[in-house]
Amino acid sequence: MVIYNPTRLAGVPLVLEVAPSNCSTCVLTEDRHVWCWGDNDFGDVGDGTTEIRATPVPVAGLERVRHVRTGLCHNCALLEDDTVWCWGWSNEGRVREEPGRAILRPTRVMNLPPARSLTVGRNHDCVVTTDQEVYCWGQNDHGQLGDGTTTDRLVPRRVEGLR
Repeated sequence: MVIYNPTRLAGVPLVLEVAPSNCSTCVLTEDRHVWCWGDNDFGDVGDGTTEIRATPVPVAGLERVRHVRTGLCHNCALLEDDTVWCWGWSNEGRVREEPGRAILRPTRVMNLPPARSLTVGRNHDCVVTTDQEVYCWGQNDHGQLGDGTTTDRLVPRRVEGLR
């Protein structure tokens, strides 16, 4: 029998957001940094390793973060400068244009206009831009990217007809 007891995160600044997923959990702290912990097989903790992290560690190189979101073994952050950075399992291109790789540190999502909001799905990601357009990328086997196809997209694509 497993008994779960809430545990205070020692050494972590005040938490503003928590984002749990299958592989890892991340938090955004009041100093606008991201801390993650978990399985880390695909680099989804973002500390440059694939070692299991049973306690929170800071994500390498992320500052001035507005929001953090988690997907299936990959995570993304929206920064205050309206850029999006992702790390972890890059299957179907959900992290960057190199599918099938573990991305161990946050990498900027290229070809993406300035973003206002971010959502991360199981295997695909979407943003609403500062111009109120929607862009998505990643797995598209069920048409979830809204581009009229079932083709996976390695680069963000605008969802036509939404504004």
